[in-house]
Amino acid sequence: MLEVLKQFDVDPVELLHEEGIDPEIFSNPDNRVPFRFRTRLIQTCSERTGCPHFGLLVGQKGNLASLGLIGYVAINCHNAESALRSLINYFYVQSQGSVASLSIEGDQALFRYTALNADTPGINHIHEAAVAIMLNIMRQLFYPDWRPVEVCFAHKKPLDIAPYRQFFRTALRFDAGVNGLYFPASMLNKTIKGADSELLRILKKQIDQLELDFEDDFARQVRQLLCTSFYAGQNSAEEVASLFSIHTRTLHRRLKECGTSFREISDSCRFDIAKQLLQNSSVDLIRIAEMVNYADVRTFSRAFERWSGMTPTQWRKRNC
Repeated sequence: MLEVLKQFDVDPVELLHEEGIDPEIFSNPDNRVPFRFRTRLIQTCSERTGCPHFGLLVGQKGNLASLGLIGYVAINCHNAESALRSLINYFYVQSQGSVASLSIEGDQALFRYTALNADTPGINHIHEAAVAIMLNIMRQLFYPDWRPVEVCFAHKKPLDIAPYRQFFRTALRFDAGVNGLYFPASMLNKTIKGADSELLRILKKQIDQLELDFEDDFARQVRQLLCTSFYAGQNSAEEVASLFSIHTRTLHRRLKECGTSFREISDSCRFDIAKQLLQNSSVDLIRIAEMVNYADVRTFSRAFERWSGMTPTQWRKRNC
């Protein structure tokens, strides 16, 4: 982000100080920059530079190395699927405001990114930056000129899509309800050249140490994992408990100790995902209900009204 600002002759240090952010926080990719800082900052950068696709430019600079420790874990996995799944599993170490997921639909795979707070200013820039980084990651795992089948964005089509065509060089779909890359599922079997199993073991031990920082916030871990699991179709208490290698009763007990429940966290995830789709896309209610695991629009609408005090249609009109 700071390098892109310099391209527009904007002093990044001065801008960060104006925003009350210590520039040193960006000196190490393993530093946890609060998600609200990132979204607020990238929106400010877009306004200051007058560049409507500022997030896209930021993402073009990103790759596995920019993800810090979890990026090095991924590049030392034995194949592309294990690399992507390691990124997804450890993603909460990098960001507590978003999730990544991988799903397979027939012969197509979808590598997806979702920010959890749809009404945050700058969220579309974050999505564009993330998808651009995802493309760079895939090119590291496969080959430099690799192209996905399709690039999707949940938000509406911008006025000028030339910068997107120039970078992605493949089919683009806006207003898609998802942010991510579609590609042949067979690519997931590709072996990663230079992967070092011993180095991977050492790096995972370091990740395990970082995980200790999250032990006192079990509810946050569950929420992060559940928001990811929704897209993989693994959203029951039993399935989430299995991902933690604990019994379902233990999951419920530990969440109760945190002052919450699986139902409350599940509803919170559904609400955040639904808000994002309502605000940043024109996806119809039938599809949104399906994506947040409701059998029909009527059931979804009742739940949404309970969460927000208004129907999904009313909420969309007020927030778009």
